[in-house]
Amino acid sequence: MILCNCLHLPRSYMEPTNTAVKNRYGELEFPKVSFCNLNPMKFSKMVEKEKLFRIINETAALTKVDILDFGIFVEKYVKQYLPSAPLGIQSTSDAKNLFYLAMGELSALDDVAQPIKEFIVSCEYQGQPCDQKDLVSYRDEFYGVCYKFVPLKQPTVASPGPQMGLTLTLNVEEHEYIPFITGSAGVIMDIARIQNSEMDRIPIMKTTGILMSPNVETNIALQNTEHIRLPGASKKCASDMIGGVAECIETCVGTVAAKLSGCAHEITYMVGTVGMCETLREIEENEYVRVHLDIGSSCTHCKIPCFEHIHEKTISMTSWPIDSYIPILKNQLKESGVNITVDTQLDTSSLLKIHVFFSTLATTIIEEEKAYTFGNFLSDIGGQLGLWAGISVLSLAEVLELLVLIVVGFCTRKNKTANEVESIKDLKTVSN
Repeated sequence: MILCNCLHLPRSYMEPTNTAVKNRYGELEFPKVSFCNLNPMKFSKMVEKEKLFRIINETAALTKVDILDFGIFVEKYVKQYLPSAPLGIQSTSDAKNLFYLAMGELSALDDVAQPIKEFIVSCEYQGQPCDQKDLVSYRDEFYGVCYKFVPLKQPTVASPGPQMGLTLTLNVEEHEYIPFITGSAGVIMDIARIQNSEMDRIPIMKTTGILMSPNVETNIALQNTEHIRLPGASKKCASDMIGGVAECIETCVGTVAAKLSGCAHEITYMVGTVGMCETLREIEENEYVRVHLDIGSSCTHCKIPCFEHIHEKTISMTSWPIDSYIPILKNQLKESGVNITVDTQLDTSSLLKIHVFFSTLATTIIEEEKAYTFGNFLSDIGGQLGLWAGISVLSLAEVLELLVLIVVGFCTRKNKTANEVESIKDLKTVSN
């Protein structure tokens, strides 16, 4: 026998609602597309930063890998940097934690990051080259310099399909990937609704990002969906939420862990007087708090949004590029500043192509409505009266009519009696 626990739910959670599904068709606002190379900086430039190089060198010694296997140019820096006290790295996880902390200490990454012309081979929006103002760089704690595409001149899309969307050709430079830090090549991307400048969110890529592989053409077909929810007496949804529940919980956990452990693992979660963790021990304490934190009691404000705009994604991939497209690709790379000669065989293992577009201009609206309103209450009362007492609207009208007739009759009779009394008084006065 299956028992239902719904009878034991608090009253506030038993508010009946109906869900209405509607469709709206028309021009759509193109989303903000943020994307990063999985490699935060070029390895050939990173080695010039002594602190970063020591992390990689010590990790190589720990894993018994010859540091010179990563390139003959590394030998110069092995000899250049004097021996120092060990960093205490015990695993590749320790190496990553120390690396991201050291990267966060760099005020700028322009001298070590991959230049935008080398990363973005080509960018097209609605069949035209992207405006430089539409591409804005920003800094991510794990992926270094990232970019977001926001169409300013043509924010809306009038027809579906790849030809009216965003097309990116990217070069991730796999040979420049930092050993022990980045184990796979590709791009991570976030697609979100454009918000005003005051509420614009910086995506938490490690939580919301989707991965795309090189040597592949990826199609991301979008479909608009809007969720409109009723908070009810229990306030089950939040009207001021920016982003989704996953982002809210990630931010909450990081902030609470920083307060409890005394230091922040990431710059985003530095609050008040709490600074960044500086040692592996402090990082371990922070991570221990994160793992054992009771999210249910610490992050009660993280609720689903009362209004949520979602881009449903359908992702498809195909092998790219084909042989006949290689000459075109070589020309694009040369225009981007990449040193490619006509006779050189192009290595496509670092290249990828991405299409982001709407598959339809229809927007699905999923809206919650109250299942039982005051009008329903009055209807139920009338129905019960009609069923058990035989009372109908006509009967109520007849009762009102009877009351009106009684009042009118009473008033008429009262006036008639008063007139008769006056007549008798007049006759007595005359006889006297």
